[in-house]
Amino acid sequence: MARNRKKVEFQLNSGAVVDLPMEDIKVILRAADELINTGGRNMLVKILKGSKDKKLLEHELDQCPVYGYYHDLKQEEISARVDWMLKEDYLRISYSGRLPMLIFSEKGWEIEKETFAEELFQRLRKDAEKNEFSVVNEMEHVNRQGITDLLEKVRQRGDSSFIPQLDIWKAGAVKKVKTHIESVEKDLSEVKKIAVLFPGIGYTCDKPLLYYSTKLCMQSGYRVVQVPYGGFPKNIKGDPLKMRQAFFSAYEQSVKILHEINWDVYEEILFVGKSIGTAVGAHYAKSHHLTVRSIHFTPLEETFSDTEGEAIVFHGTADPWAKTDEIRGYCEKEKMPLYLTENANHSLETGNVRTDLETLRKVFAVVEEFLREKSPNATEVHE
Repeated sequence: MARNRKKVEFQLNSGAVVDLPMEDIKVILRAADELINTGGRNMLVKILKGSKDKKLLEHELDQCPVYGYYHDLKQEEISARVDWMLKEDYLRISYSGRLPMLIFSEKGWEIEKETFAEELFQRLRKDAEKNEFSVVNEMEHVNRQGITDLLEKVRQRGDSSFIPQLDIWKAGAVKKVKTHIESVEKDLSEVKKIAVLFPGIGYTCDKPLLYYSTKLCMQSGYRVVQVPYGGFPKNIKGDPLKMRQAFFSAYEQSVKILHEINWDVYEEILFVGKSIGTAVGAHYAKSHHLTVRSIHFTPLEETFSDTEGEAIVFHGTADPWAKTDEIRGYCEKEKMPLYLTENANHSLETGNVRTDLETLRKVFAVVEEFLREKSPNATEVHE
């Protein structure tokens, strides 16, 4: 009869570690990626320490990009950080036979897959610059999620210089991956217009004004990029300090989300904003010296200090976030077409379903004309 082998037990001890910055969380998850289902806590600590352990070197774990990140810390200090990650459910333990192995939690994997995709993308960029193909030759060993995320980063970059690498990759890819690559190549070679959607506070891209803007932009031949920022303080309305904090938070998140886009490859850039998103988009365009066309849905008064170039504005006369007279004055001064909806709130809604549906119809008739570059007279106000 086979002997029942007892599982190796472990105790978590995070010591004095009560929090870690996101950068450290990403580093530990990246190191753990080398060990998922094959190694445990002790080996993770050795990678982060930069150990010369024989087993570690045999498996080439010293090639991990974050090898030695904590070289100046003691092993027990690194171990406390790893155990904190386990306690906070970024990582988990799963037994393989009698041995405790590391696996990702759902939230840990969400962070790591982005880190890994960004790492692959940066390597692919260097390959494209040097006309080399090292990354695409490794893709058969990358999981499907990593492949998807990498291809979408290439699509977002919008740079046709990636096409030679994609062609080599496509030649040896399975059918589904090949189809995805062909879709990205088509965008890189054909799409010359990009639309970026900046949502509001609580008004996400799945709500009517931005949902239908997305659909209409795609129908009109734009590549669409949505900026999913969040994490705003509560009770912002009427509090100038919180509003300022929300604005800069949204702006900083936008810079990170959009940092890989090569704006120079596009013949037209369209920014579609809702509420605080109108101010964020206008500031981003001005700060990055971009020539954009803008659609401002229920803008804040702060939007107009940075707005440059062609724009149209939609505002409800019962909007508690902005005064109609102020919005009208800004639009007249900057010669922007203003579309007013009587008795409508910050979402361009009145509470009457038929009225609100008719408002949407009118709004997107105007938007469609704007996308066709048939703008109304700049001084016109539409009630």
